[in-house]
Amino acid sequence: MRTREWMTRRRFLSALAIALAVIAAPWSAAVAGEPAAKPAFNDVTFFVVSDAHYGAKPDPKEVKPDVKTDDKNAIKHEAIDRMNALPGQPYPKQVGGGTVGVPRGVIVPGDLINDGAKPDREQQWADWLADFKVKGDGRVRWPVYEGIGNHDLSPTMLVQNAIRQRNRERPAVTNISSNGLHYSWDWDQLHMVMLNLYPGDKPDPATHYSPIHNPEGALQFLKDDLAKNVGTSGRPVILCHHYDLQGTDWWTETERAAYYEAFKDYNVIGIIHGHTGTAIYKWKGIDVFNVGQLGPTVFVFHVTPAEMTAAQRKADGTWGFTLRKPITGLKPAEK
Repeated sequence: MRTREWMTRRRFLSALAIALAVIAAPWSAAVAGEPAAKPAFNDVTFFVVSDAHYGAKPDPKEVKPDVKTDDKNAIKHEAIDRMNALPGQPYPKQVGGGTVGVPRGVIVPGDLINDGAKPDREQQWADWLADFKVKGDGRVRWPVYEGIGNHDLSPTMLVQNAIRQRNRERPAVTNISSNGLHYSWDWDQLHMVMLNLYPGDKPDPATHYSPIHNPEGALQFLKDDLAKNVGTSGRPVILCHHYDLQGTDWWTETERAAYYEAFKDYNVIGIIHGHTGTAIYKWKGIDVFNVGQLGPTVFVFHVTPAEMTAAQRKADGTWGFTLRKPITGLKPAEK
């Protein structure tokens, strides 16, 4: 009798363990950086951080008492860990509630390291690579889509050459520029374009910055890519680059006007950049997201056939800037 009861109890415990494993599997998969389930078609979540500045000395005011101050990247690691834990967290009511989904990837629009022109750049880049591996097998647990910022520039082209190699390995990429730097990719019907430093073709002599601040043909790539991969489809497009669009002298008004002319006839639903501050603003009627610096903030984007939402997640766990707007151009999500 005792043997029969023991066997019954054993079967019950085994069944309970299996049930708990099934319930926990989506969260465990998300923590491991693997999708809990294949995302619904045209239901796209992605995260954005910028200006990682690996190699920069941390601000003592930002270092928590329980963080090792001898780890120069401790604040960045803490920020990445918070980002990794976002799936399943509740959205603010300003974007309709619900919970954060598992992201398709993480976009990083420039200033990956702090001192591209200094000898320490090799170590800074090695530290960045260890955390932001291209296929999501580093500290960041999802595929990474980075671009070049002004702090990444160097005569040795260290970061540029590494990005050329990474572009050949990056998931979902559909188009790469002839020089290997600029690229575009598709998350279902949502078309994404990485234009690196800024969408120009060559340095404008009117700027006071050195010729090393070279956009490397990004504008022509954008024109060709939109014509080839978007055309008259009306599918939504999001553009990414480093330099900002308001109150900046890092590129000229003539260059910015040429940029707008290149995409004005397409369904551009947002522009993402870093370089300065954190804000959501309008430029020529387009919603622009200045995503700020890795550490204080992470932006969470969610695009469906009905709408796009964006929300800034702060280091203290609260939500900051938000946007919610209807969009067009995506077919209904498949169930």
